[in-house]
Amino acid sequence: MTTRFLESTDEGLFFEFDRGPFVIDQDITISNVRGTLPAALSVESVFNANITNFGSVQGIGTGIRASMTNSAIFNAGGDIEGSDVGIDLAGSGNTIINARSSGILGTIGITSAGSENIILNSGEIFGDFSNGIGIYDEGADNLIINDGAIEAQKGIVVASENIEIINRGSVSGGFTDGIGIEFTQDAVGGTVLNYETITGGNIFNSIAIKGNDTAQTVINNGSIIGDVLLEGGDDFFDGRNGIQRGDIRGGSGNDTMLGGDQDDRIYGDDGDDWLSGNGGADTITGGDGNDTLYGGAGRFDDLRGGAGNDLLFGQDGVDLLTGGEGNDTLFGGSGGDSLRGNAGNDSLHGGSGDDFLRGGGGDDTLNGGGDDDRLDGNNDNDHLSGGAGDDRLIGGAGNDTLIGGAGRDVMSGGTGQDTFVFNSLSDSAVNLARTDVISDFQRGQDKLDIDGLSDAGMFQLVDSFTGSSTAEFRIVVVDGNNSRVLVDADGDGRADIGFLVNGVANLTIDDFIL
Repeated sequence: MTTRFLESTDEGLFFEFDRGPFVIDQDITISNVRGTLPAALSVESVFNANITNFGSVQGIGTGIRASMTNSAIFNAGGDIEGSDVGIDLAGSGNTIINARSSGILGTIGITSAGSENIILNSGEIFGDFSNGIGIYDEGADNLIINDGAIEAQKGIVVASENIEIINRGSVSGGFTDGIGIEFTQDAVGGTVLNYETITGGNIFNSIAIKGNDTAQTVINNGSIIGDVLLEGGDDFFDGRNGIQRGDIRGGSGNDTMLGGDQDDRIYGDDGDDWLSGNGGADTITGGDGNDTLYGGAGRFDDLRGGAGNDLLFGQDGVDLLTGGEGNDTLFGGSGGDSLRGNAGNDSLHGGSGDDFLRGGGGDDTLNGGGDDDRLDGNNDNDHLSGGAGDDRLIGGAGNDTLIGGAGRDVMSGGTGQDTFVFNSLSDSAVNLARTDVISDFQRGQDKLDIDGLSDAGMFQLVDSFTGSSTAEFRIVVVDGNNSRVLVDADGDGRADIGFLVNGVANLTIDDFIL
């Protein structure tokens, strides 16, 4: 190694060397006797300059200022401190190693400018807790690996392109409005891999990670305490193996965001987002755009599509699904779910469990699925199918189609020209105690469709079954004001299905679709 001591001035010690190590085994303290000192130690090097500190470097201004290439600064158990910046590094291909039991301190702990630089921290890096920064990084393709502690008002601030941050220690933002990791608008992309703890400030709703208008990736296998605000870009957040305490927001862009087993709050915001809560009682909001939302295995999930044509899956548990504006498709999954389509032509599927489905505005399709469901078409021309179970179907306003399905169903068409459809012999029972009930049939307006029940030709209205192999149906007045319809679909002289029309005693063949 060739090392040349250039000078000692009010601005510190200046060295120039071309390769090899430079070892500090004594304390270096520069006192401010004639003005502000830029650095206690300033180093200019072209290639392969290695600085090792075992002692204490203290500067009023900067501790160590180094402009190097393919070089290293190794803080091996010592302290490097500046009133402004602990280490100010410029150049590319460099490495800063802050070993265990070592400290780097300043209003800003470390500034790193250049490409392909690496910061390895097993000790402590401190910035000012009221307005400081632990690490400030700019350049491209840099790497920060933290196994120690980084603490400041903003733990890490990124203004570089394609940085990778691996945290196996703690990164903390200080005081009331602190931020753990922040990507400035100068940053492009970037990845955060968290295996331990990232926290924001010490107030509720602090920010742990703040992105920008480009695409960031955050994978949380540890704990993130505070909000994750990824803002613009097609962001990716994976918290399936970690703990997240705070909101997760994608901002604009087509984001993918996966929660963990705790109770997550996930917001896709603008763009076509793919959001999944996984375990826990999650609140997931798609926002604008055509979003896909999965509730996961939690006991209760609240899924809100927002504007756009959204796809919502409640999956396990008792879930609340709300489509919002647009033509949405909602699947409740298992459990007693509540599905609301709201505006648009929506498709709602309850799945298993005792579900509540409400269409809202638009021509909606409601399928109850298994168990005892309640279906409410609300406005416009809706298609309601109860499926298995004892269901309650309400068409509401508009020209609705109601299919009870298996089980004892009660159907109300509401206003408009409604059609009550029986497609299968299992749709209703002959026994009055288990037969379907139509509660508000309006003659001259509504229709009873039994066309799909017969394989033996068009139905004939008869006073009594003839057993002549001809499809027949009978109308029997019950309790003076109700009509019981009995259908012999195969013409064997025995009723195969029946249903009750309440409040109408004078049904005629004109009320049927045969």
